Amino acid sequence: EIAHQWWGDLVTLRSWEHTWMNESFATYSDYLYKADNWDKDEAAYDLVRKKDGYLREAHTRYMRPVVFDRYEDPGQNFDSHTYPKGACILHMLRYVIGDEPFFRVLSTFLHRHEFQPVTTQDFMKCVKDVTGKNMDWFFEQFLFRPGHAFFEVEKTWDAPSGILRVQIVQTQDRWEGVPIYRIPVNIGIYSGREKRIQQVWLDEKTEVFEFKLDAEPLLVRFDDGNVLLKEWTFEKPLEELIYQARNDDMTGRLWAVNELGKYGGSQKTVEAWSEIALKDSFRAVREAAVRQLARTGGAGSGELFNRALRDPESNVRAAALEALAGSGMKGIVPLCRRVFETDESYLVMAKAVELVGVHGDRSQLDFLRKAAETDSPRNVVGRAAVGAIERVGKKTATSGDKNPEKKMEPVACWDFNETSNRMVTDPVTGMHDSIHGNFRLTGGIGGKALKLDGFTTRVVRESGKWPETGGSFTMEAWVAPATYPWNWCPIIATGNFGESGIYFGVGPQGQAGIFASAGGVWQGCETQQKIGLRKWTHLAATYDPETGFRIFLNGEQSGRLKVRGSIDEAGGNGLVIGMNRQKMMPSDPVRTYGTVPAWFSFDGMYDEIKIYDTPLSDRSILSAAQPGIVPDPGLPVRRMPSGPGGPGRFGAYYTHLKYYEEWDALFRVGDHPDIVVQFDESPVRVVFWRGTRYSPAWVMENGRWMADQSAEYFDTINGCYEHMIDPHCLYSHVRIIENTPARVVVHWRYVPVSVRKQRSQVDEFTDWSDCIDEYYTFFPDGIGIRKVIQHTSGEPLGPSESIILCQPGTTPEDNVHLD
Repeated sequence: EIAHQWWGDLVTLRSWEHTWMNESFATYSDYLYKADNWDKDEAAYDLVRKKDGYLREAHTRYMRPVVFDRYEDPGQNFDSHTYPKGACILHMLRYVIGDEPFFRVLSTFLHRHEFQPVTTQDFMKCVKDVTGKNMDWFFEQFLFRPGHAFFEVEKTWDAPSGILRVQIVQTQDRWEGVPIYRIPVNIGIYSGREKRIQQVWLDEKTEVFEFKLDAEPLLVRFDDGNVLLKEWTFEKPLEELIYQARNDDMTGRLWAVNELGKYGGSQKTVEAWSEIALKDSFRAVREAAVRQLARTGGAGSGELFNRALRDPESNVRAAALEALAGSGMKGIVPLCRRVFETDESYLVMAKAVELVGVHGDRSQLDFLRKAAETDSPRNVVGRAAVGAIERVGKKTATSGDKNPEKKMEPVACWDFNETSNRMVTDPVTGMHDSIHGNFRLTGGIGGKALKLDGFTTRVVRESGKWPETGGSFTMEAWVAPATYPWNWCPIIATGNFGESGIYFGVGPQGQAGIFASAGGVWQGCETQQKIGLRKWTHLAATYDPETGFRIFLNGEQSGRLKVRGSIDEAGGNGLVIGMNRQKMMPSDPVRTYGTVPAWFSFDGMYDEIKIYDTPLSDRSILSAAQPGIVPDPGLPVRRMPSGPGGPGRFGAYYTHLKYYEEWDALFRVGDHPDIVVQFDESPVRVVFWRGTRYSPAWVMENGRWMADQSAEYFDTINGCYEHMIDPHCLYSHVRIIENTPARVVVHWRYVPVSVRKQRSQVDEFTDWSDCIDEYYTFFPDGIGIRKVIQHTSGEPLGPSESIILCQPGTTPEDNVHLD
C-alpha cells in the first residue's frame, strides 16, 4: 500500500483495462523491498508464492490477458492476474533488459508522467526510449495474451563426446491465443564447486541445446534463478535430486525436496529429507521436507517430528505437529493441548486446536470452547476452534449407533485437492496421475472438483498401476453433468467399452452403469433412474463374485446383475478417468453410414472418485451419499449467445459471442469472429455465429431462434454435405460488405462438407467443389432479404427450409405453435 504513493497516486491508470499499472507495480515493489531489506531467500520465496498465487487462479478459475477490457465490472480486474502475475512479468522484464536499465525505466516513467493518467502503451514507449530496444514482442505475449509457459525439459549425457544435450519443449495448451513464448532462460550446470550459467533463447515449440563439458555434471538446473513464470517437468535421477536438495539455491532446493516425492519412501530419500528437515537454512525447505516425510511415512520419523516441534519457525512447527498427528502416535491430543498452551505462534496454536478436533472426543469440548475465545489476528485461533467443535459434535452424533460399522478405507482416491503441473495426487497411494486437455479445478463436495470440458479432458494412470482389489470392489464418485455425453463416457475405466476391463460410467440418456469383461463376455447393469443435470449426484457400484454387480444412485440401489465368469479387472491398459480410450460413435445415429466415431469427454464435474477392495454395505454407501450440505456445482444453463438485448442502433458489428467457457476455449479465433445485426425500433436481431457455422438466425425478443437451412448435397456413401458439418468453420466465412444508415449487407460464403471432411461434387480437373455465396440485405424497419448464389458443376443443391433452434430445456412444441 505504501508503494501506491508512486504507482496509483503519482501516476495512475487511464482506464480499467490498465489496472496492472497500479497493482502489479505495487506488488512488485513489495518484492523489491524484501529483496533489499530482508534475507535474499525470503525475497525469493515471496516471488515463489506470488507465482503460485497466479497459477492457482489459472488452474481453478480462468486465464485472461493482463491488459483486459472485456469485463462486466471493473472489480473483476482485481485478481491474481493483475497482482502477482503482473509482478512476475515485471521481474521477467528486468531479467531480459538488465537491472540498471530496468530501474532507469521505472524512474524515467514516474518523472515523465507524474500527476498524469497513463496506459500500458505509455510504459512500453518508455521502455523503448530508455533502453533503445523495441520490446513490443515481450509485452504482446505476456500482457496482451492469456496463459503461461509449460515446459517439458529432458537432458542426456553423451560420455564419449562430452556433450550435454538439453531438450526444452513448450507444451502449453494453445487455446484463446496462448503463444509459443520467446524468452531467454538460464541453464545452470554444476560440476563440483564450479557452476556455469548458460543463457539460451527460446522461440520454438521444441529446442535442443548442446554444451561441451569435461565431465558429466552433478546437476543441471532449468531456469536457474527461478526467473520465468512457468510450470515445468524435469525428470531427474534420485542422486541428482538429492544433490540439488542439499546444494542448490533456495528455490532449487525447495523444488527438489518436493520432486523427491516421486521416489516414495526409499531409504536414500528419507535420509535426505530427514537431514534437510533439521538442517536446511530456510524455513520453507525444512517445512517441505517435514511434509514429505509425513506423506510417505518414513520409518522412525517420529523423533524427527518431535525435534522439528522446536524449530524457530512457526510454519515448520505446525507441519511437524500435523505430521505427528498423522503418524498415529499415542497421546496426540495431550501433546496438542500442551503445544497450544506453550507455543507463541497463533498459527501453531490454530493447528493444535484443529488437530484436537480431529483426534479428540466429547471430553475436549470445554477446552475447545475456551480456545474459541482466544484473541488472535483475523481470529485464526477462534475459527479453528469453532471448526474443531463442529467436528467433535459430528463424531458425538454418530457415536450413539449401537452397531457401528467399521469404516472402510479406499485403495485409490481422486479428490483433486492436490494438483500441480497437470498432475493430480492420489492421497491414498501418493501416485501422481496426469491430467490432459482443457480443465478447471473448482469447488466440489469436500474441497476441489475437476471440471471436464466435454471434449478433451481426461486423467490417465499408467499401465500396471491399477489398484489390486482381490476380486471384489466398490467404485464411487460424485458427478455433476452439464449435459449428457454423446455415448457412454467413463468415470473410471481400465479398458475399452464393450471389449475389456472394468468400466464405471455415465450413458447418453443420463443413466449410470457398471460393466466388465467377465468370462470373455461383456456384461453390466445400468441405473433405472437418470442422473440430474447441473447438480451433484452420488454414484456407487459394487462387485462381489457371489452377488454380482449392484449400482446405487444417491445411496439407493438402482440396478443389479448376476455376473457369470471371472472379471478381467485391469484390461491391460492402465486407468483412465473422463474419456474413452478410443473414439466412439455417438449414440442413436440417424444415418450410420454418415456418422463417424469421435473423441469426447465427460461434460461437467467429477469429485471424490474412490475405489475400495471390498463391496461396501448398503449402509456405508447411503452414508457416503449423505455428506451434509451438498453445494450447488454452479453449472449454468447454456443459452445460445445473441449479443445485447433490446432495440439497438441499426447496423452490423463484429463481436465475439461467448457461449460457455469450455466451448469457447476450443476456438482459435481473434477478438471479432461473429457478426450481430440490430434494428432501431425492434428487439429482434440477426446473429451470424460460429456455433451455427455462421448460418444466420433471427433471434426474437423472447430468446427464440429461427434460421433458414443452407444449400446442401446428399449421397448414400457419406450422407449429407452441409455447412453444419464444418465445426471449425474452415470453409465457412462471414463479412460485412455494406453498413450504412440505409441498409446493411452481410456476405456469407461456405462449402458443403461431409463428416469425413470431403467436399461435394468436386470437379476432377479444377478441384473446385460446390461453393455458395449468400448475401443478406437488412433495412432499418427489420426487413431482411436473402440472395443465394450456388456455384456447382454437378446437380443443383437443396433443400432450403425454416428451422427453429431450441434453447436448453425446451422442445419443438415449446417453440412452435403447431396449430
